[in-house]
Amino acid sequence: MASKALKVQCRLGYVLMSKCLLNISKECVLIFAPNTDHSAVVTLVQTEELSRKPGPGFWKFNSSLLEDNEYVNGIRKCIESAKDKYKDIEDCGLKWDLIKMELRGFSIAYAKRKASKRRSREKDLQNQLNALLATSQNSQNNPRFLHGLHKLKAELNKTMEQKIKGTTLRS
Repeated sequence: MASKALKVQCRLGYVLMSKCLLNISKECVLIFAPNTDHSAVVTLVQTEELSRKPGPGFWKFNSSLLEDNEYVNGIRKCIESAKDKYKDIEDCGLKWDLIKMELRGFSIAYAKRKASKRRSREKDLQNQLNALLATSQNSQNNPRFLHGLHKLKAELNKTMEQKIKGTTLRS
């Protein structure tokens, strides 16, 4: 928090939590939070229940993939490949189900790769921004620093907005 008139800056230096959470918390860090001038506090909590991997869950098609040209081209190739693969099957219902199975498998794998890349990019942006903010004390009036800071914040805000849009659609 900063006071422009007095040119005073201060920072919260501690986080309060219960003893139960303290025992299972592994790490606590301050990170950039979009659309605010405050930082976010992130606490990583580890328990036995959380360390178990969940099952695959229920899959629903993400229609935003249809706006992705790479996905559309890949699905077209998958359709042609599946039609060729199952050309000897006489039963049209069975053939259709097998083609849908191939398309579903392609879609799930593609969406996982895309989400993994997005998360990796988001984490990279967050790390770059945190590193930049850590060195901000010495170069707050430097135009190159400010340009880099605004550019990173804008890109991170864009990824957060896409994430929020997806969450809103799924709710």
